[in-house]
Order: sequence, then structure tokens, then C-alpha cells
Amino acid sequence: MRFGKEMFGARRSKLEALLGTYFEEGGAQAMITVVGREDLEAAMREPEKWGHLMVRVGGFSARFVELTVSGGEPLAQVSFTRGLFHAARQAGIHNCLDTCGAGNAEDLEALLPMTDVVLFDYKATGADTHRALTGADGGALRANLDRVLSSGTPVVLRVPLVPGLNDSEDHLAAIAALAARHPLQAVDVMPYHALGRDKRRRLGLPETPTRPRATSRQSRAWLQALASRGCVARIG
Repeated sequence: MRFGKEMFGARRSKLEALLGTYFEEGGAQAMITVVGREDLEAAMREPEKWGHLMVRVGGFSARFVELTVSGGEPLAQVSFTRGLFHAARQAGIHNCLDTCGAGNAEDLEALLPMTDVVLFDYKATGADTHRALTGADGGALRANLDRVLSSGTPVVLRVPLVPGLNDSEDHLAAIAALAARHPLQAVDVMPYHALGRDKRRRLGLPETPTRPRATSRQSRAWLQALASRGCVARIG
């Protein structure tokens, strides 16, 4: 959809109502970029002059000239990622690493000097809970998170939350405690949605157990629970 500039000014309430209805009816995400077409076309022609331009990509803000390596898991293809980051850095492109930390410490440390920001997934707290949900205790992931945090590289902590599965009070408290100890760039709460189920069907993969999507009310409650512990988070 395309909106005129007035929708973000005098008619902002109508835009808020539209988006509110969309999410209440099951919408999973919305990407809104407030920038003129002329500016985007100019940035495509001369990206080196538009390092300040921010756009919305997949639920988070990114620089127009930013390269994000995601996955799967980028640390599983570290030689490719390192070469790509090196070329991007030479071209003046901002590098972003999207990871859950599932890789060797040496590989991660080799990438960090070429990385401008890390999007790090934090999915569960405690070895027993992590093992029950994923089959592994998560110790190596947490150690890699500690490495990233101690490196000084800016970190956006991405927190996928599934109602009744990993949204416990202990997990929310641990997220807030982590944010209190480290100067995170942001904490992004990522409410569970079921978009992946259709993809599994199209790929001919077996169905997985159905879980209810996170409602807008649940998402707000998670933000409030974090805020009550001193952690300012946002929906990512």
C-alpha cells in the first residue's frame, strides 16, 4: 500500500486504526518506510551518498546501504560470510550479522572486526529449558553471546516468544537482567506467528504441532513485563 504524507500527520489516527485492525485480525508484520520515491531512486544510483538513509526491512530498521547476512546460520558458512563482509567493507557498506551464535568461537571472533552490528537471537533461559526446546543445553550459544557483548560491537537482542512455550517469568527476567548489564542497541520482541506452516506445506514437509499465534494483547503484556523490570523493548 502507498500512503500520502498526510497519513503520518493530520490523518495519523486513521493509519493507526488501520494497522491496529490488521494486527488484531492476525497480521504478522508490517513494514513502513517513510521516505519519498525520489530519495530511494537517488540512493540506488549513488548509494555512497546515502549512508544515513534508514528503511524498514522484515520488521527491523536498517541502513539502505547495509548488508545483512542471515540464514539459516551465517556461522555455518563462515568463509563465504567473511569474504562477503570484507568486500562490503571495502565498498563502504555497513555489515550486519544475524545469528543465534551456533558456531565456533574462532569463526565468530574472525567476523566481529568486520561487523557493524549483530542481531543475536536469545530464545530460552536455563540449560534444562533450552535442552527441552532444542535438544541442546545452549551453553555454546550463550558463550558466543558473551563474546559478542564483550567485543564492543553493537548488539540488537532479538527475542522470539511463543505463548506458553518460552514466555515464562524467569525468561523475561533474564532478558531484562541481560539488558541491564550490557548497553544493548535494542531489545526486539518477536511474537510467534504461523507463517512458516504454509511454507512447510509448499515444500512438502510434514506438519508440526499447531501452536496459537501471539495476540496483540500478549505482545503488549510482554513489553509491559519487561518494562516493569527496567527493560525498554519493542516489537521487532
